[in-house]
Amino acid sequence: MISPATYEEIKARREEARLKGLTLSNCYLLPEVQKEKAAAGLLSLKEIENGLLLLEDCGSFYRCYYDLSPDALPGFPDLHREAVAELPYNGSPGDKQLLQIRRLLEMGFSLGRESAVMSCSRDALISHRLPDLHMVHEALPSEISEILALLQNTFDPRFAYLPSREELCTALRDERLLTVSKEGRLLAVLHAGLEGSAAMIRHLAVAEAYRGNGLGKCLVEAYHRKYVTQASVFRHWVDVKNAAAIALYRSFGYDFSIRKACEYVFTPKSSTVKERNAMKEQVLNILQDIRPDVDFENEKLLIDGGVLDSFDIISIVQEFNEAFGIDIDVEDLEPANFNTIEAMMELIEKLQNE
Repeated sequence: MISPATYEEIKARREEARLKGLTLSNCYLLPEVQKEKAAAGLLSLKEIENGLLLLEDCGSFYRCYYDLSPDALPGFPDLHREAVAELPYNGSPGDKQLLQIRRLLEMGFSLGRESAVMSCSRDALISHRLPDLHMVHEALPSEISEILALLQNTFDPRFAYLPSREELCTALRDERLLTVSKEGRLLAVLHAGLEGSAAMIRHLAVAEAYRGNGLGKCLVEAYHRKYVTQASVFRHWVDVKNAAAIALYRSFGYDFSIRKACEYVFTPKSSTVKERNAMKEQVLNILQDIRPDVDFENEKLLIDGGVLDSFDIISIVQEFNEAFGIDIDVEDLEPANFNTIEAMMELIEKLQNE
């Protein structure tokens, strides 16, 4: 296992790497965010051949940030979870990006998703003047749990940063959350931000049962009207294979810019698809025996949503320890380890590999 690093250790090693001409390949984390995550024990640092590897523990996978010298082709550390590395670039991949891609492929990564920025200037923005914008309103405090659940059910956390409850509460306070609700049920949400003179959609999600009804278009139109006096340009990231989203934004005058990124995924060899499917079936059987009324395959907030209580967790821990030959300690009893069936499987695999 790779030990967590302090922020000062990360800062010192990164500065050493910078002086050697090594460059950071991933752009997700800013220094202040790194400091907070290091304090929470979520960042780990490992020295590899001619370089450094920084890992963010995301619960069910690692996000990796690495500094490598031009001639370094290190073996990837023995991890018990998937790992994701992002390569951002402008235009077509240059020699640096192509070299990084070659390294990642040789280290066992494969392409997970390609995304790009779509943008539109204020002057080129097309307004649809939709008649039912009264459906859209500023988010309410009572909707935070539903918003969190909708985002978690819509986006893959490996490729989209998912905000915490605290971050959503801040966005609500700053009036950066727009929602559509009906009879007390959340149907759709748009999470926006403002970076200088640029407005950005951070998340746009519509509940699956209500897609195709124009709710996304209503939210985007309301978002444009909200920020049109503050922003000179509107931009956001989109999966290049998401044809529906691309068509939606193009209808407002958006088009692709030169900013792109590819996320590459590393899957531990010790965890084959067949083995994981067998484990998932065993875990699911245990969970359903304890709580047959719960949809464990689709529920994403088993603990945070109050679906499971302390007595359920005690029963689950006892069954897991016996079935998988592990010892789940008190420090493992974090909500993140039991919110989903996938998180429980990751905990089991981690303890089996220790």
